Amino acid sequence: MISLFHIIVILFTIIYWCPSFHYSGPIIVDRFEQINISFEPNASIAIPFYQIQSDHLTRITRTIPYWILNYSLLDQTEFFEWVRLRCFLTRSIVYVGIYHNVFTSNSPRTKQFGFSVLPPYKQFEVNKRNVIGKYDIGVYCYEEFHEWGHMIVDFICSFFYLPEEVHKQGFIIHGPWSAGGSLYEWLKMLQFNATVFDGYSHQQIYVRQLYVVNQCFHAHYLTAGAYPLLRKRIFDLHHLEQIPPTLFVALNRKGNRFLGNMDNVVDALIAEVPIDEGQKWHELQLDGELEEVMKTFASIKVLVTLGGSHIFNSIFMNNKTGIVAMFPKVMLIEQMTMAAMSNIFMAGIYLNDLQLHQTSPYNVSVPKVVSYTKMLVKAVKYGKWRNRDHLYQIFNVTEQEECPIDAINPIYVDQFKSEMMQYSYDNIM
Repeated sequence: MISLFHIIVILFTIIYWCPSFHYSGPIIVDRFEQINISFEPNASIAIPFYQIQSDHLTRITRTIPYWILNYSLLDQTEFFEWVRLRCFLTRSIVYVGIYHNVFTSNSPRTKQFGFSVLPPYKQFEVNKRNVIGKYDIGVYCYEEFHEWGHMIVDFICSFFYLPEEVHKQGFIIHGPWSAGGSLYEWLKMLQFNATVFDGYSHQQIYVRQLYVVNQCFHAHYLTAGAYPLLRKRIFDLHHLEQIPPTLFVALNRKGNRFLGNMDNVVDALIAEVPIDEGQKWHELQLDGELEEVMKTFASIKVLVTLGGSHIFNSIFMNNKTGIVAMFPKVMLIEQMTMAAMSNIFMAGIYLNDLQLHQTSPYNVSVPKVVSYTKMLVKAVKYGKWRNRDHLYQIFNVTEQEECPIDAINPIYVDQFKSEMMQYSYDNIM
């Protein structure tokens, strides 16, 4: 028989411990005061993330069908030397590890070790960081390039590899280099329960659990397995399919890699490229808040522009619309695959004399732009490529098949997941 003393002890235990393990928000206030944790981590060496003791390490493989790449064609077949196998085109291999009692920032660490997330798994930023707070759940992802568009394809896309319970509770994450103020607009637009802090200076956050989302950066990016899900989330939340695409526009760049003869291009498009009755070609000025930009791109039927970060806004464009993109000498392959994954026709024009960071105006061949725009307008009209003279499918399917599968020894992995991204086959060639 339970005595009154035992009942009091049980009630005291419930009252004392429950607040420590169950509460509504992700921010931790008093909970860690009961745990003897030193907030002076002395990590001075890095070891591979998969060798750091974790609660669970999952390998997630997601693929898209090869035929989807037929949406994006280029006017060249041999245009530059491949730096590495473009394994990210149709496959993502991502490792998601769960680590306990970790200090997160741009260079996460335990008390003993720093996380190395890039081959050859030796890099680590050894510097002193101040602990500025404590959170329940943290998320870490790696962003190699610091351009604005990589906030979308590297940073935000990593969220789609997290378990649903992490999204429900909320998490903290270091802000990406490329984001600026626009990150907060995107998080609000996507309705993600994420708190961002400056993890690139000398600051870090102590978290009870850290989810490390690690793409195989030198082989399989995380984009192919997440970008279609990001696009679906946007359309589900904002019903962009209800906005009819009617606009035929030309969009110049500002600052660098811009056309000096855009007016001539627009005049030629008006004179020589037939479009829908009642519509006309015009130049687009890309300004305004994110919501306005989103609705503008959802209204575009055909876009003529240069390759660049602004093309990442094509995620708002409807299916079976089209883009004529003029690419610089350094090919922006990711933007071709983004169009393909969005079911958007793209006619790419490769300009081997246009430099990536060119600040002087570039005069493009107007007849060339007109010719490929005619082909693209026809593809959008009929829902498949009709005349595609001198437009080629440049991606090597055999090369994709030869891409490495196990970038990390499977002995370190606790769970393997393999998923095919959902696309309904469409014969667009």
